[in-house]
Amino acid sequence: MASLGLARCFAAEIPNIKQAGPLIMLKTVIGLCLCPSCQDANGSLTATAFRETDREVIDGILRCANCGGVFPMSIACSILSRLPLLDLAVLEDFERHYAGELKAIQYERPRGAGAVHSQANLAAQLKQRIHFDNYADGVVQRYDDYASMSFWRAVDAWTFERWHELIDANELLLDVGCADGRSSFPHLPRNIVVGFDISRKMIRRAIDTAVARGYEGRFTFFVSDGSSLPFKTGSFQYVQTYGVLHHLPNPGAVTRDIQRVLKGGGIHFVLENNATVFRPLFDWLMKVVPIWHEEAGEEALISRQMVEAWVEGLPARIDSGTIVFLPPHMFNFLPPKSARRLLDVTNRLLGKIPGIKQNGGLIVFRIQKPRG
Repeated sequence: MASLGLARCFAAEIPNIKQAGPLIMLKTVIGLCLCPSCQDANGSLTATAFRETDREVIDGILRCANCGGVFPMSIACSILSRLPLLDLAVLEDFERHYAGELKAIQYERPRGAGAVHSQANLAAQLKQRIHFDNYADGVVQRYDDYASMSFWRAVDAWTFERWHELIDANELLLDVGCADGRSSFPHLPRNIVVGFDISRKMIRRAIDTAVARGYEGRFTFFVSDGSSLPFKTGSFQYVQTYGVLHHLPNPGAVTRDIQRVLKGGGIHFVLENNATVFRPLFDWLMKVVPIWHEEAGEEALISRQMVEAWVEGLPARIDSGTIVFLPPHMFNFLPPKSARRLLDVTNRLLGKIPGIKQNGGLIVFRIQKPRG
């Protein structure tokens, strides 16, 4: 059902796909990419553009010389996922629409493309893709409604204001699991943002919003899997995972891999569900009065001790603290500005009390890679 839904969404965009439209992939970003399937550290992806400008590829393909993997780029969106996670219906539509261009370059579909259902080890990723596709479509709850809650607007503002104090302007920032761009747009146009998500529908929304806001030339959004970062070592000064690690099948491995793609002195910014002693109260309240639907991975809650274990042996410096000491429901009774003031006051006061300050509902990390 997920594949059929994606195919319909893609097909609806096909008539406009060759007309002038939003610019898709910054060429400077292509130069940072690794093949997500073979992860050959010594290889690179070669772009064949069907249309391009000096700075961007509008549509075309990326090809891996090592494993033969081919990844489509189009106005509908670029897909840089491991081959089994390429949505087969979307890939077939791409091949039909660009049949002439693909024939001219002797294109052949790579073996195993779109075979996610035969890959048991990718079941968790498929589950997350379906979950966030449904969020984009509003099947259970629209993602817009979730992100626009007074609670999340207060948390977003509080978090990004503090992160911006540590982020230099015009540096490249990678947003892993960017959804519809909610966590990316606070950095635009101040920074150049590379964002990806496993949901093509979410990425389509991110591209449309970025173009509508006039951010062309400052972003690249594409589909990929956070469990397999398709980037070369030392590519980014800043990486963020904003409520993403608890959705991933192996968040520890991803956290270590983020240290790989960071430059020396770079920072990984993290916001996550905290493994707080008050969590049973929150879980009970969400059963009585549910305000959002969660689809967590194998680690639904994250603690500092877990992160320390994940990066053990790496020369990474960890700073952390917790926030949100009242149930989200209380913030949602208030308008956004009042919710923000309540968050500021409670974080400041309760965040100083021993036995309480470690047990906020959310935990915020900065994991810095040393220079040199």
